[in-house]
This record gives sequence, C-alpha cells and structure tokens, in this order.
Amino acid sequence: MVGPEWLAACVPIAKAEAGVFSPTGAGVLVHDAPVVWLVTAGHVVASRSETPYALIPKLDGGVAAVELGTEPHGVEWVRDTAHDIAARLVPLPEGHSVKAVSFELFANDDDLVASMPCYCVGCPYGLTGFDPNTVAPMVLDGTVSGIARNTRSVVISTPTFPGNSGGPLLVVRLPFNPMGAPTVLLGGIMREAATVAPATGGPELRLGLATSAAAVRELLHGEHALRQKRWAERSGRAPSP
Repeated sequence: MVGPEWLAACVPIAKAEAGVFSPTGAGVLVHDAPVVWLVTAGHVVASRSETPYALIPKLDGGVAAVELGTEPHGVEWVRDTAHDIAARLVPLPEGHSVKAVSFELFANDDDLVASMPCYCVGCPYGLTGFDPNTVAPMVLDGTVSGIARNTRSVVISTPTFPGNSGGPLLVVRLPFNPMGAPTVLLGGIMREAATVAPATGGPELRLGLATSAAAVRELLHGEHALRQKRWAERSGRAPSP
C-alpha cells in the first residue's frame, strides 16, 4: 500500500483554458535541501505556447495553482532530453509547506527487479479522479515487467495513459524477513505507453515505460541543477518542504 505521505508528494500538472484547468500529466515533488524540485516527463512541459501549472495540495486543505513558466529572475527547466525528464524549482507561496520525497527514497538501478509490485500515479481520467470535490491523482497498480539498464528504462505491466506521463513510478521492495515491512521507493518517472508485439504473432501487450529514478538523481545532481539551486539559495527563493 502507498501511504498518504507519498501521495501528497504527487501532483497534477495542468494547463488553463478560460479559467478551467485540464491535466496534461503529473509530477512528483523532491526535497533537495533547502529547495524543492518538481520532476516530470520532459514532453509534459515541452509546449512553448501553454504555461503549465502544478496543482499542489495545501496541508491545511485546498489546492495551490503554481505557475511553472520561465521567470525573468532566472528560474528555468532543467532537462535530460535523452531520457525525457525535466525538473524545475517550485516557487511556493510564502508560508506554504508541502510533502516531498527525499533522495533516500530513490531506488538505485540495482534495486529494480522484474516481478516487483509497483504503482503509477497520474491523472488519466481528469484532475478529480473519482471524487469530483477533490483534486487528487489516481493510483494504478501492476508489476515491474523488465528493466533496460542501458537506456535507464523500466517497463511495467500497468497500462499508461497520457495523464500518467510525468507521474511517479513507485516500486515496493519486499523484505527477505517475512516479519519485516516493505519499503516504497521512487522507481522512476512515467514516460509513455509501450506496445509490445510478440515476434511469433498474437495479441499485443500494452505496457508502461518509465525513466529510472537513478537518471532523475543524476539530473538533479548535474551542473545545471546545481546552478539553479545556488541561485535559489542566494536569492532567498528556496521554499520550505
């Protein structure tokens, strides 16, 4: 089971049309002290004609619509186009706190094993999911079907729809000791649907494809991200998680 602390770090990403938000994907908040990043799939925020918004839940209830356009002060997207991931510092309103994932909960590539239970969190059926009064991503479960470590890709049995793009892939590491507790880790960022056709014919499999969390860690530890982080610290724009 994925607890509420995890789900609070998963946020819809939307566009605004005539004052109405419609989802284009999802993302996950990552705490990299003292800043908070929003990580998503690169293609979810690739459009230059539409300003994306992150719909971040407030701890005291409600949702804050945070604009994610490039700011004149220097905030910009950090991208890894080869693996279709992007990250941006989150400009939280003053006094607004959020839940965010720490690097300690990132899965390493060696942690990922075919047959692991997993979940993807996104907005395939709109912003409100099943409750029209609540903006909340939807959780779908499946299994890690395979790992392509040379391309930092994780294939899962959970079907992936457009609204899942950019949302987190959560994997469950089961303990060797049956009395131990399972650990939920960030396994990656959902990228796209993967349709697999057997070479011998037969029905196609519709699977999900994610970029591994290790690639996300490398992006956030890269020089571009470090420059953004230093700028936020100097300017006093580092938000509180």
